[in-house]
Amino acid sequence: VEDNRDIALYLKSLLTERYKVITARNGEEGLDAAEKSIPDLVITDLMMPVKDGYQLACEMKQNRLLNHIPVIMLTAKTSDEDRIKGLRCGVEAYIRKPFQPEELLISIENIFENRRILKEKYMSVITRDSSENKLDNDDNLKFLQTISNIIHSEINNPQMNSTFLADKMAMSISQLSRKLNGITGYSTISYVLQLKLNKARKMLADTDISVTEVSDACGFYDSSYFARAFKKEFGVSPSHYQQMPTVV
Repeated sequence: VEDNRDIALYLKSLLTERYKVITARNGEEGLDAAEKSIPDLVITDLMMPVKDGYQLACEMKQNRLLNHIPVIMLTAKTSDEDRIKGLRCGVEAYIRKPFQPEELLISIENIFENRRILKEKYMSVITRDSSENKLDNDDNLKFLQTISNIIHSEINNPQMNSTFLADKMAMSISQLSRKLNGITGYSTISYVLQLKLNKARKMLADTDISVTEVSDACGFYDSSYFARAFKKEFGVSPSHYQQMPTVV
């Protein structure tokens, strides 16, 4: 998001080899573009017409669709006061103009690596028993808890699909899928499958009911598909897993 055309073209040429790049001329256009595409990262100038970088970052932080997206701010204003203001708006990195290309590229790589680790943490928390989840003030975990509760409550509903869940979350199908992918690394359908498989694993470990009953209880209407999906995810068949000793 950059109002200077030359700088915008330079940034696009720098990043296009590695990333798909969308450009906007000010914070208002940037916010609109972000809501439509749900990007993995926003790089923004600070001083812009219509809506500046601070306003863009703050509105993204308050937007349920966009609050998971990291923001890098390019600016000549790097005083402590400026940095604190940016941190309050959710800015993850400041890069001072003029900048070295390598500095920007390394910052992007570091942010994506940190996000990868965070995605693993989110999935680790959300696939545990819901009573153990400590959400604190993490908006992303709260979002995941909301959709996970819907999935668990509708797990035997044959109508539960991407359209159904997007409607429940008041989002478009693509927005929900991009949001989930940004937080967990999974599409909507893959996320549903993860929850179903983890529920099945817990039932197999904690109960003596048959594999077929577990399959039905977790919303799998084809026990053969359930067995294949379970083995692909956990490395053993459901029946083998049920017979494995439990270690505390």
